[in-house]
Amino acid sequence: MNRTLILTLIRNRLSSPVRLALLVITTLSLMPVAIFSHQLGPIASSAIFFGFIIAAGAIGQDIASGTLQLVLARPVSRPAYVMSRWFATGLLAGAWTVGVLALAYAAIASGPTAPTRVEFLVLAGEGISQAFGGAALVIMFSSLAGGLGDVGLLVGSYIALNILGQVAQHDDWRPVIALVEQLNASYTLHLSLGWIVEHQPPPWMSIMVYVSTVAFALGVAILRLNRRELSYAGNA
Repeated sequence: MNRTLILTLIRNRLSSPVRLALLVITTLSLMPVAIFSHQLGPIASSAIFFGFIIAAGAIGQDIASGTLQLVLARPVSRPAYVMSRWFATGLLAGAWTVGVLALAYAAIASGPTAPTRVEFLVLAGEGISQAFGGAALVIMFSSLAGGLGDVGLLVGSYIALNILGQVAQHDDWRPVIALVEQLNASYTLHLSLGWIVEHQPPPWMSIMVYVSTVAFALGVAILRLNRRELSYAGNA
């Protein structure tokens, strides 16, 4: 990973009025729910949405604007570029999630049903894992489409999967139903850390699924970028 690329993307995202507006609007809609229900779960579950907002166009906008050619003209490898984009977006989405969780926790900490510190840390960890998982998914789509085409691919693939799932349910295609369920799970990819509070052994299978899904998404992005012909005259 490249430190300069990471910091540059973070500054870019924090200076984007549209992205900040979406993050603030989402945050303001979640805070009352968390405060009045004394539940931090809805905020942690929204981390993947924060990841989607921040990661959208992370690669595609560079491709469309021609910036990618200039970046790769420097001593930066394509895998390092992809990993830097993923880490920067996941880090910023995770930090935003933890910040919102901390504000909500401070508001309800004095209540009789307030979460404990351990529960807060567990939710923060799950939120961070969702942020990085969502960022990996968008980074994959962003490598396949220019500009903000990754948003269209994300929404379109989700709709297509749900339509396929409905058809499979209607015709009782069990293998297809199982496949759709697994693919749909990637849209809410996260590590469950409840086993820490419950003093249970780690769910190694869930951890392997999370790691393998993130690795697959980033692998697709790296493979696509490695196969992309870049020139100052245009993109292939």
